[in-house]
Parts: sequence; C-alpha cells; structure tokens
Amino acid sequence: MGLRIEDINHLLGISPPWEVSEIKQDKAKFTAEIHVVCSDRSVLRCPDCDKVCPGYNHRLRKWRHTGICDYRTQVVAHVPRVMCSEHGIKTVSVPWTEARVHFTTAFEARVIEWLQDATSISAVASRMGVSWTMVAHICVDETSSKKGHNYITVVSNPKTGTVLYVGEGRTIASLEGYYDGCSSAQLDALESVSVDMWPAYISATKARVPGADEKIAFDRFHVAKYIGTAVDEVRRQENRELRK
Repeated sequence: MGLRIEDINHLLGISPPWEVSEIKQDKAKFTAEIHVVCSDRSVLRCPDCDKVCPGYNHRLRKWRHTGICDYRTQVVAHVPRVMCSEHGIKTVSVPWTEARVHFTTAFEARVIEWLQDATSISAVASRMGVSWTMVAHICVDETSSKKGHNYITVVSNPKTGTVLYVGEGRTIASLEGYYDGCSSAQLDALESVSVDMWPAYISATKARVPGADEKIAFDRFHVAKYIGTAVDEVRRQENRELRK
C-alpha cells in the first residue's frame, strides 16, 4: 500500500500503549485491515471515572476508516475491558474514535466535510463507498464533528459495522432519507432497529417501518444510563430522608 506502520500510527493519532501491529491486504477485494494492539503492560483506566482498574477481558472490535491508497479500510483491535469497583465492567477508551461508534474519527470528519460541500447525500454515500442496501437489523446513531455541532445520522449493520447510509442532521427527515431508499418489501423484512432513544429517530421509524413498536430496540448503553440515573436519584432521596 506504500505506507509504513509508523505512517499509519500517525494518521490514526495512535500513541503508546497502542500501536499498529500489522496491515493485512486483500488485493483481490481491494480491502485492508489495520490491526492495532494495546501493550500488556499498559495501565488500564475506567472510561467513566479514569480510575486505574484491573483488566477483565478483551473484545474484538472493528471500525470503518477512510480509504488508504484506494483500499476500503477497517481498523481492527482486541479492546481491553476493565472491572471498575464503581462502574462495573467497562470497555477502555481508544484514541481513534469515541465510545460505541463503528467508525473512526477520521472517517466521520471526512463524511461531515464532504456533506458540507456536496450537492446530495447520495453523492457522498457513493464517494465514501457506503451501501444503501437494507439488512434485517440496522443500528441508527448520531455523531458530530464538534461537540454539539454539525450532526450527521449514520445507519449501519450492527454485526459488521458496515455503513449503510449517512444523512445530514439528526431530524426525522435525516432518517427518513434512508427509509425512502427502501422498498415496501425491504421495510417489511426489517427485524430490528437499534436507536439511542432520540425522539426524531423513534418517530421516523414508527412512521415508516411496519410493526415498528415491536422492532425498535434501545441500545444497552442508553438504557443502562437511564437506569443508573434513576437508581442514583432514589439513593440521594433516601439519603436525604435518613438524614432528617
């Protein structure tokens, strides 16, 4: 591919204890995998409280990355999980993306940049090599180039992480753009839609997907977050009453 491992480390913003271990190429399919490893001697921290924690296990993760030398590229890593005394089992943070996202920060930034200049979303989808094909299960998420600004809606295959659609904003219309590209038969065949409890995504899915009430699934992170917030509020309330 004409790039050294040191170059890839720089492009991904990787620094110790993370490093690129190898780059696998499939010249027939014109795809590449960038394998990243974390040193066994590294200090692991909880992503919520930044406290040093003992390791628990590892999870294989894959992220879509911008094409390198015209190869369709993924980042692959066995990401450590830690056992935090306060927050339980958590996956440590990685430097090339945010938590619970299937794409690298570089990929997201490129999509947002092209969306600002492109005449249509479909043009960006074609340029990035993302698919408009409907699958049985989809994951709907949002991301932004800056905190709270320039949102995009991303639909992906939750099993492979493949990008299926990119829409500007995070409105009802943002997600409806994906559903507009699907036939009635494809929408009927859809078995589950994982969303993050954003009302616009729920409304768009209920309006366009038959039997949506039984197909919408809220992702575990947001469910756990709401449960944790509720338990914490009850704990504070009981503590106030006990003090009285």
